Amino acid sequence: MIKSHSYAAFLFSITTLLAGCSSLQNLEQILNPLKLDIQTQNIETKKISISCNKGDIQDYLDEGWTVDQTTEEEIICSWKSSKSSPGCNINSDKGCRITVPAKTGKRINYILERKINRNN
Repeated sequence: MIKSHSYAAFLFSITTLLAGCSSLQNLEQILNPLKLDIQTQNIETKKISISCNKGDIQDYLDEGWTVDQTTEEEIICSWKSSKSSPGCNINSDKGCRITVPAKTGKRINYILERKINRNN
């Protein structure tokens, strides 16, 4: 009778031990569900202004930037000195010289966006 009782206790111990190991693995999977390969996507924005047709945004477009928004405004590109009245002498009269716009142009403001993928 002692042998059958000890044999039953031995089987119960082995069964509990084996069931406990698989339960520990299941518990680890439950407690650590975030071991997945998660990708996040960040969006970078940048504002670029091109005045009087000097420069372009082609380098940014080649790097993967896209144009999100564009606005235009009229600006003065260059200035010149002029007489304030027809009869004054610019070289000798102190209040004769005024500065006036010589050339007008456009300033184009671009808002660029680029998506950056990151793995965690």
